[in-house]
Amino acid sequence: MSAPARPPVPKVSGGDDAAEAKWFEVMTVGGLAFDHDLMLDEAIDCLKVGVEIGPDGLRLLPRTFRDDDVKNLFAILGWGNSDAIKWRKRVVGEGMARVVPGPTPRYQTHRDLDLFDGDPEDDDNDDLWS
Repeated sequence: MSAPARPPVPKVSGGDDAAEAKWFEVMTVGGLAFDHDLMLDEAIDCLKVGVEIGPDGLRLLPRTFRDDDVKNLFAILGWGNSDAIKWRKRVVGEGMARVVPGPTPRYQTHRDLDLFDGDPEDDDNDDLWS
């Protein structure tokens, strides 16, 4: 399963402290040096909170996404499909994402989640959806 992420995914490379670097499935990483396993676990816990409340999850999804994208994100975090759909319904209901008209269900996040004032009907926000 590949992680959802807004493109472009940054390239990584080794540096002073590593000969090489690459992306890993976050939930399968283990046996890291020093206290890095603990640091990763704490970062994942913080990410889960951010996804659960909404904006961080939307930042990880493609700008226009489908339910399968949300289910994939939730699976990576160890959560179920029903939780993914409840979450998607909530972020749409709260105006953090909107339904995109078309033959298949798709959703679109606000272009700049940090500037979004919570009112998708506000005329001042129209250009931020495009």
